[in-house]
Amino acid sequence: MEGKEFEKLWNQLPEFLRRRRLNRAYNLIKPLAEKQLKELNFIKKSKDKLKDVGHIYVFNAVEDFWENVGISFLMGKSIGLRNFAFYPVRACMETRMRFEHFCKKGQFAKNMITAKEMLRVYFNLYNREKLDGGTGLEQAKAYAAVAEGLNLPSIEKVTKGELNPFPNIEILCKENCRADYKKTYFLYSSFLCESSHGKMIAYIMRKQSEDSEVYRRAIMLLIPYCKDMLVLVDKNFLSEKFREQVELCIKKIDNAIKGSPSLYERIFINVDKIKKIIEK
Repeated sequence: MEGKEFEKLWNQLPEFLRRRRLNRAYNLIKPLAEKQLKELNFIKKSKDKLKDVGHIYVFNAVEDFWENVGISFLMGKSIGLRNFAFYPVRACMETRMRFEHFCKKGQFAKNMITAKEMLRVYFNLYNREKLDGGTGLEQAKAYAAVAEGLNLPSIEKVTKGELNPFPNIEILCKENCRADYKKTYFLYSSFLCESSHGKMIAYIMRKQSEDSEVYRRAIMLLIPYCKDMLVLVDKNFLSEKFREQVELCIKKIDNAIKGSPSLYERIFINVDKIKKIIEK
């Protein structure tokens, strides 16, 4: 079901049935994501598998992405938490955009991105230690060990910007989404980010209801990122081991969201007609 036909169906569905379709899509995604994570974990622990410094970023980024996906859907089970799902969804979008940027780079650039991610952690810990009156010697030593040969300033002189390995999210949207980058960035800046402002949160909490449209809109953004991550991980780091499963899974996901209405759904779509028949 495509285009206007699907749009018409979507507008007819009650909010809880829209969420039901999205939850069914996640139930299709989760088992395959777990298979990929298991395979990555095997590569991580294996002494026989050839690994580069860049793999450290891969292992952590993919794991973090799926943890945030799980949190998003877990929040959907609580009426009180649904409208705050945009927090983990925003993190997922950022990870997905950065991950594709990472995948396009050569091995040296991948290793540099990973090194800067590690150095940023040591830099933040060092500054925290100094603020608490400590020396920061342990953090400085760890920083120096990773930074050796990378032509970066010492931990005392480096700036946070020099350790940022990725372009900003607007540039990443332009790089990864091309024709739709303006729409993608608008959704990020105006929905996933603006919704986190204090006044907006207060408004949402007052307007909170069973419908929870904010949650459903956030999850609608999340599902395509899940599909993208399945493809990116399989293609770039698992030698397309799950290619057929990924392709089949994506078809099932699209059908779960855009497929024809089930008998259960048709009952709710035609509830007014059914009432009239009963009344007669």
